[in-house]
Amino acid sequence: MNPDAPNPLAELRDIHLAEPISAWPPAIGWWLLAALILISLGWLLFTRYQQHKSRAFWRAAATRLKAQQQDQELQGQTALQSCNELLKSACLLAYPNDDIAAMSGETWLDWLVQHGLQIPHRENLLSQWYRASIAPEYVTEFQLQSLIWLEQQCKDWRRV
Repeated sequence: MNPDAPNPLAELRDIHLAEPISAWPPAIGWWLLAALILISLGWLLFTRYQQHKSRAFWRAAATRLKAQQQDQELQGQTALQSCNELLKSACLLAYPNDDIAAMSGETWLDWLVQHGLQIPHRENLLSQWYRASIAPEYVTEFQLQSLIWLEQQCKDWRRV
């Protein structure tokens, strides 16, 4: 070896490291996951809104029935008729395929019981249904059970 020859190791440079990997922009998989989450969230909000909107008549009927219960002028047969009209109007919207408009008396009460309304003293109420004077406890109980049923329908009802 020639001592006067330049040292080849002196000509080497330091190792250059690559630039650090950036987190931005994310990979395509993260973009797809974010899009899927946004679409799912939008769909969930839309369906919740539709459910809320479809139950509006139940909420309105329950609110009107509460107002009727507070009204001191509505008593006896008048209170029973207004409660019955309120139930029928709500049920006509909720169950358009059933022949609710034609129902009255026992068939109407049977339909309500079949759909979950609990009517205590049903036979006594039915016997006084069309009389001018009706026992106030029957009317109060019918209104209370109707309100409970309407509020339950607000929670449970799904448009099919």
